[in-house]
Parts: sequence; structure tokens; C-alpha cells
Amino acid sequence: MKPAPPSSEFTLRDLEGLGDLGFWRFPAGSKTLVWSVGAFPIHRHVQLEEAILRCRAEGASFDLEIALSSENGNQRWIRVTGRAGEDGAYGEFRDVTEWKRLSLALDGAQMACWEFDGSLEQFCWDPRMFALHGLPVSTGAIPFSRWRSLLHSEDADRVEAEYRRCFAEKRDLDIQYRVRLENGSVKHLSTRAKGFLGAGEASSRISGVSWDISDVKTVADGLELVRASQLESAKFVALGEMAAGIAHEINNPLTILLGRVELLTKRIEAGIEISKEEVLRTAKKLRDTIFRVEKIVKGLRAFARVGDQDSFFTTRLDAIIGDVLDISRERFRNTGIELKVECPHTVSILCRPVQIGQVLLNLLSNSYDAVIGTEKPWVSIEVRTEGGRVFIAVMDSGSGIPLDHQARLMAPFFTTKPIGKGVGLGLSIVKGIADSHGGIFFLDKKSPNTRFILDLPIADAARLGHRVSSQSA
Repeated sequence: MKPAPPSSEFTLRDLEGLGDLGFWRFPAGSKTLVWSVGAFPIHRHVQLEEAILRCRAEGASFDLEIALSSENGNQRWIRVTGRAGEDGAYGEFRDVTEWKRLSLALDGAQMACWEFDGSLEQFCWDPRMFALHGLPVSTGAIPFSRWRSLLHSEDADRVEAEYRRCFAEKRDLDIQYRVRLENGSVKHLSTRAKGFLGAGEASSRISGVSWDISDVKTVADGLELVRASQLESAKFVALGEMAAGIAHEINNPLTILLGRVELLTKRIEAGIEISKEEVLRTAKKLRDTIFRVEKIVKGLRAFARVGDQDSFFTTRLDAIIGDVLDISRERFRNTGIELKVECPHTVSILCRPVQIGQVLLNLLSNSYDAVIGTEKPWVSIEVRTEGGRVFIAVMDSGSGIPLDHQARLMAPFFTTKPIGKGVGLGLSIVKGIADSHGGIFFLDKKSPNTRFILDLPIADAARLGHRVSSQSA
């Protein structure tokens, strides 16, 4: 049996106030359509008029969302429902303009909205949320366990932990994760939400929006591959420019090594007696020379390989700087550029050592290009610590960066070098490495000379539990 309509205008107004609704009724045998609030402009919408007439005549229930335009041009959306009773037709209406505008905005942005009830451990999804997960639209709630089963196995624990934290602490949620669809494909989603306290004291909820970022992720992954390739190119360009100096750095000790071996051989062939002390002294010099060459070769091998997948571990900064100097010092010496280094032996950082070395190698290469051929050229590396941070400054005798170039320094492919001398990737790559290490890379605009600073956190080896590199400069 269908429920009877409200019995009086007082009741209608009362219900409207309590439920934020408007009501209407069309009594049997009457030609007057009664609205609880003023007169509804039904003549403006033929579909609604037909639905009300059919509801009273045939008992056909309806649920319509109609758009109306006012005289000033503003558009509003009204949701009207109707059903038949024993003495005619009746129903309710609600202004859903704000919700409709939000829905249209979400449609335009291809976003889905949802709400999570923590006490019931279930979601309420809009149709777009079902589509994001490759599921048919359903009116029922989605259990948390069901949704978790859709998450990528590598993301599930992390995502659940973030949701639980948002739920428990009433905090914001901003997370990206993957879901696996029934056809086996993977979709990348981004979610932003806010936890809040519901109507009941123990009722906590999360309300949020989600959207598909698969295309963005694909592009980002592609850009990362390009960036990695560019990093390799820039790195080998720097090593190539230093090749002559490196060859000289290796050739000198090899010449010494060959000379001592030949001298020793000739003395033996001539039957000249050699004391044990002299043999040991010569052997020690040969060993030291070999170690010197080995150190240079190790440095070259380290900088020539990809380091972006290396683990972070605590390393002495002076050791990293020493490795860089081993393969670059001779280049500066051969061209008359003074290279000054000031670094304490007690500073360690949590890093990928190869990448930090690549940063320094890049900055030294830029400084070299900037000051070569100038009067009394010099380049310096200065390290200082302050407040748990270490500041690595690479400065040269250049007169600074022109003001109109400073804003674009970190942009990919921007370069002030002549054609053929650089592709403008160095500083953008340095900034990316600094960001990945929780650091900051910037130009010191107050310095009268060209001075770049890499700001990194100092490692606390005892607290972090990472091993300290035993390398030394």
C-alpha cells in the first residue's frame, strides 16, 4: 500500500524546514497543483508537466532532474520526484544546483567522488568511481576488503596504511596507487581526500575524489627515460672534455712505473748488486704508483655508470670530492686554472655517491668552461655545515650570471654556452638529483662571482643505521 501524502499545508512547510525539501501535491479531481513554497514554474518544463499528469492518471512514479533558467540568465537544477496516492499524486522537490555544478565539474575533470564510512568499513561510490575500477555500476556499498583486493599487490599495504591514518587522525590524504582491472591491465589512480568526524561520536569518515593518471604516468615515465638518457649524455660529455687531462694523469705514473722497472732490469742484467732495502724501497714506490692509477680508473668507472638505482647509504663527503678531483684535477692544472678545495673530514651525507659525484663533476665542468682563457682563473669547492645541513659551494672567478638568464638557469635545454659546447641539460639534471636527495640547489645571487650551492641534510649514521663508506680522499 502506498503511503498517504502529507495532509496539510502546515505539515508540508514543517517537513520542508526539517528536511530541506519542498513538497507538491495534485489532489484527485482538482485542477490546482499545490506547491509548498510559492508557485513552481511548471509551464517552463513540458517533461515535468507530463510526468505529473501521468503520475496522477496512471500511477506512474517519476524521478526527474530538470534545468531552469531565470530571467537574469542564471540556470538552476531541480530534482523532482512523484508518486501516486489514494487521493491524487504527490512528491517532493529539491534545488540540486550546487551538487549538479560539482558533478559537471567532476565530469569535466574526469574525477570520481566517494565516501568511506569507517564504522561500517565500506565505501559509497559514484558511477565514475566504478568506471575507474572497471566495475559495473551498483547501488550497493563497496566493502573495504573488496576495494583492497583491486589494488596492485605492491601498493596495497601502503595504501591501506595511508587510508587508516587518514581515518584515525582526521587528516588529509594525497596518494597515488595502481589498481588491477579484471582484464589484467593496470590503471594508475590519484586520490585526494579529507578525514572528518561524522554524525555519531564514533563515526569517522573520509570523503574524497579520485582520477585516472595513467596517461600522465606514461608520459612521466617516458620523460624519466629521456632524462636518464640525457644525464648519461651530459656525463660522458664532461668525461670526454676531461679525457686529455685524465690521460695525462694516468700517463705520468705509468711513465714513472716504466722508468723504475727498466732501471731495475738494467741493473740486474749488468750484474750490479742491489740491496734488499733498495728493492723494498723501489717496490713500495711501484706499489704506490699502481694504487694511484687504480684510484683514477675506479673513479672513471664509477662516474661512467648509471647511479639512479643505487641505494642510499652514508658516505664521507670528502671521499666523494676526492674521487671527483682524481679525474678532473689534471685538466685544470694543464690549462692554468687554480683549483681550491676546502672540506672538513667529518661530514657525512646519506646519498647515492655516484650521483653526488656527477653533480660536482658537472659543476666543475661548467666553471672550467666559464673561466678558461680569462686572467688569473680559479675555481673553488667550499664545504660548510650549519643546523644539520651541509652546504657545498662551487664558485669560480667568473663575474656571475646575467640577470635575464637567472630565471631560466634550471630549465632543460637552456644554455649560455656556444653551439657545440653544451645542450643545456646540466643544471636541470643537478636540480633533479638534489631534489631526490631531499636537498636544494640554487644560485647564490648575492655573490660577486658565479657561485652555485648544493644544500643537503647531514647524515646521522647512528640514527639511520646505514653503513659509513670507508673511502677516503
